[in-house]
This record gives sequence, C-alpha cells and structure tokens, in this order.
Amino acid sequence: MLQEYTIMFTDIVGYTRLIRQDEQTLGEILRHHQKVHKDSVESHSGKLVQCRADGSLSLFESASQAIKTAIAIQEGCKYPHGIPVRIGIHKGEVRHIGEEIVGDSLNTAFRIRTIAIESSIVISEVVYEETEGQVDFIFKRLGLFNLKHTPNPVLLYVAGSPGSKLPGRESFKDDLSAPENSIAVLPFRDLSAEQDQQYLGEGMSEEIINNLVKIEGLKVTARTSSFVIARRELDIKEIGKLLGVAHVLEGSVRKEGTRIRITAQLINALDGFHEFSESFTREIQDIFMIQEELSVRIVQLLKDKFDIGPDKSRLATYKTDNLDAYDLYLKGQYELNQGTNQSITKAIQIYKELIRIAPDYAIAYAALSKCYLTQGVLGMEDKDVAYAKMEAAVNKAMELDPDLTEIQAARNLSEFWKGGWNLGRFYQIITSAMAANPGSADLRMFYAMYHLISGKTDEARMEIQLAYKLDPFSMPIRLRLVRTLYCCQEFEKALEYCNAILEDSPGFIPALGSKAWVLALSGNYQQALDVFQGLKEWTLAEDYKYSGMAYVLTRMGKPDIAYQYLEKLRDRIEKGELKKLSEINTEKVKSLSSKE
Repeated sequence: MLQEYTIMFTDIVGYTRLIRQDEQTLGEILRHHQKVHKDSVESHSGKLVQCRADGSLSLFESASQAIKTAIAIQEGCKYPHGIPVRIGIHKGEVRHIGEEIVGDSLNTAFRIRTIAIESSIVISEVVYEETEGQVDFIFKRLGLFNLKHTPNPVLLYVAGSPGSKLPGRESFKDDLSAPENSIAVLPFRDLSAEQDQQYLGEGMSEEIINNLVKIEGLKVTARTSSFVIARRELDIKEIGKLLGVAHVLEGSVRKEGTRIRITAQLINALDGFHEFSESFTREIQDIFMIQEELSVRIVQLLKDKFDIGPDKSRLATYKTDNLDAYDLYLKGQYELNQGTNQSITKAIQIYKELIRIAPDYAIAYAALSKCYLTQGVLGMEDKDVAYAKMEAAVNKAMELDPDLTEIQAARNLSEFWKGGWNLGRFYQIITSAMAANPGSADLRMFYAMYHLISGKTDEARMEIQLAYKLDPFSMPIRLRLVRTLYCCQEFEKALEYCNAILEDSPGFIPALGSKAWVLALSGNYQQALDVFQGLKEWTLAEDYKYSGMAYVLTRMGKPDIAYQYLEKLRDRIEKGELKKLSEINTEKVKSLSSKE
C-alpha cells in the first residue's frame, strides 16, 4: 500500500575520520549522536526507521515536523562534540513491504542528502512549498540539481532556523552532472568558403534533433536552447552543465558545388572525451541518408549505456526528390526560427516559392501554416485573415500527407486557435500530440496553458517546469513560466526568472511587461508603475503599458487618472493602431474603477 510521507535522511560527514578517535571518545560521540536523533524524531511525532552509527532514516506526517526535527538534530549535534551532520528531506509516496519501505521518493531523499554539506538541511521543492511562509524557518533557493538515478533535475532549497546563516549555491555540487541518457545537438558550423550555408548547418542539426527526440528513453535538449547556448562560445563541459546533458553533438558542413562534406563529433560533456567522430563526403542528393545514418549511429553508440534502441522506422526526414525544394525548406525554417516580424514575412515568401516549384511537398504547407499562426497570435497580421490563411495551408497539407506528425500538429493548432479556445477540444489535441512527441517542450508548454486556463495551477506549474527543463533558453517557455508562477502567486520566483530573461535580453518588452505585472500583483505599486511608464509604445506591448498603468493607478487610489489610460487604450484600438485589448487586464481595472 502506498502512503505519503516526508522522508528525512541524515549522515555524519567524514565518518571515516571520526572512527579514528580513541574507543572511549568514539563511543561517547556515537551514543550522543543516536540519542539526539531518537529524542528529536520522537519529540516531533516522527518515526525513526533506521538509526545506524553514521546516519538515519525517518518518516513524518508533515514537512514542518521534518524540518523542525532536522533543526533540532543540527543543534543537538553541535555540543559537546561538534558532530558534522548533513540532512536531506523530500516528500513522496513509499510502499511498505513487510518491515522494508521502498519507492522512488526514498532514492530522491537519499540523493538530496548527498548534495547537502556539513551542518546543512537541504529540502526539495515540494517540501519548501508546504512550509514556505512559516515563521519557524528561513529558506534560500539553491536552484536545479541533477541527482543520480533521477531522470529530471530537481529544484532544491536550504533550510534553517530564523537568524541562522544559510550557505549559497556555490557551496554545493551536483550529485551527477547530467543523466547519462541525455544529449544536446549544436548547430553545425558553416565552413563553406562563401559562409552562406548557415541555414544548411542549422537545418542538419534540426533534422537530427527531430530524429533523436522520437527515440523513447533519450532526453534531447530542444533546438532553441541548443542553438542559443552555441552562440556563447563556451567549451563543451560548460555547455553540458548549462543544458544538463551528458553528451554533446557538434559538427560542420562544407558545400562545394554538388558535393557536401559533413563532419560530426559526439563528445562526453563530463570530461570532454570524443566518443566518436564521423566524416561524410557525398553528393548533395544524399543529404537525407546522411541525416538518418548519423542519427542511428548516435543512438547505437548510446544504447549500450541505457535502455533505448534505434527504431529506424521512426527516424524519418522530410524527403523529396527535389533538392532545390529541400534547400528552400531549410532556408524557410531558418527565417521562421528567428521569430521576428521581418523574418516571418521572409519565411512566408520562401515557402511560397518552395510550393511553386514543388506543389506536392506537404511539409512546406505545414510550415507555412505555422507562419500564419504566429502572425495571428502575435498581432503581426489581422487575426481573422491570418487564421484563414493558416487553415487553407493546413487543409492542403492534410490532403497531401495526413499521417505526417508535423502536419497533424499543424491541424490541431489550427483547430484550437480558430475554435475560440475550446478547452475540451484543446485537451484532446494536446494529449494526442504529446503521445506522438513525448519529448516536445512546446507541447508541454501548451499543456501548461491548458491547465492554467482550466484553473489547475499546480498541474500548470508542473508542466511548464518540465517544458523549461527540456528547453531552458526558449523565450516563449521562459515567459510562460513567469506568467504561470505569478498566477500561482509565487511572485518572488516569477521576478527571479523575469530578471534572468532581462539579463540575457535587456529591454525585451514582454519580459519588462511581465516584470511590471509581477510587481503590481505582489503589491509593489510604485515599482510596477515605474516599469510600466518606461515601456516603449510598441504595438505588441501596448496592452502591458496602458492597462497595466490603469490597474496600478487604481490600486494606488487614483481611479480618475487610471481611467485616462483606458481611454487612451481604446482610442488606439479605434484608430487601428492596436489589434486587441486584453480582456483579463481590462476586467481587473473595471472591477476597481469607480467610473467603470
């Protein structure tokens, strides 16, 4: 039978040195150590499952009881012998089998203890969330850590009693640098003499990522994060640490006439060791074979280390007999991925030319539909016009190749955005798409949106955090994480992630707007007003600026001034300078303003 407990592991740091004490002193130390543990656990209604000479395992009904016990143990072990104890605490389900207890949560708690340092109490996020705000404790966020035998990084905190000095992140080390079944694919460098093949190198990398992500059991960093981190000119070890992967694939492309030379190196991110290096010099028409061959080669190399296997039936590229068409497809993808108004307009032009020379190339219509979707969602084009174009492109793609996963995804997104946010239909769309692409960070983000719209904030936070772990440098995911956190009223965390975005992209208006709303909703009205006032009058950010200022000014007891900003917002909408007014933000002001 499964039961939920807060689990606490302790042990003595440097126990092998301790046992070198003379027999009498060692006996006194160990007896005192065990008495402190027994008394502390019992006085806080816990269950002492094991208490050996060097450590213990205890279970508690609540996280608060566990932390109080941990503090009591640390205090009790200080005097008179100064016993150096470290403690790890996690909450989860365990199963009783006779006198034994088992479960993944036990492993997590045990691994958290290995992260802890002398005299520290390290806790998981779930323990922190249950005890945050209680006056008996103080906390410091340590960040994400990779734990051995744990598939995803775990967010950890250090806890203590009020007035105690807590160590920072720099004092702690990961239990394991990264899960062994993890890989990042960097954009292949362009070594062509004219330096005009960057799109081909990025396209090669993206195709390999698309293949690898379909392999069950393999954790593949999303394209966005791999490509962002590659621009920072870091060494492989640093890249592996930032992305949380054990392996990194890098390479280069050189196109000369009708021939192409591709080199690829798989590198162990822990020690920098080259696990394999391959070179391919082929005719350009063999590019699809190279992509598939390289993907299978990587999986075959890694499969002996963990339980995955190369399923060649799932390693499929977007094949076409028209290499000019494929070249245009890669160029269009390159522009689409830049994400600006200008680049998306250019991508549309490229895809239209592609369709002109290869009218039966189904994936081109799916890519074109994504361009129109982006234009409609971000207000780059009139929503109704953009969605009509999107639907036409999706219908043509479905007519040509209805079984292609990417085309099914395009159809599903089209139905959702055109269908007025039908949540029941959205759930069917997202869960179906996730079954086909379980490693997709974008789908996790959309699933988080579904939960948030449905009012399920805990589920939304879990899904967006999974998306963030898969693609930590994706700007849409980072922004969605901020908005999910402030909807969960976790304003301090939301502000922390906002500031991290602004460190990477100073002046980025959506991040500044989100930061202003975090400050406003947490009651820091003057700071919020200062940020809102500093926003540029950019079409996509007008909603942040005017409705935000109206909300804050109303909260500050100035509804007359607040109403002027609503009027300014409506005036710009009537002039066609702004595509739409945020109903959520406006309703907030309406509910407060005396004039409304």
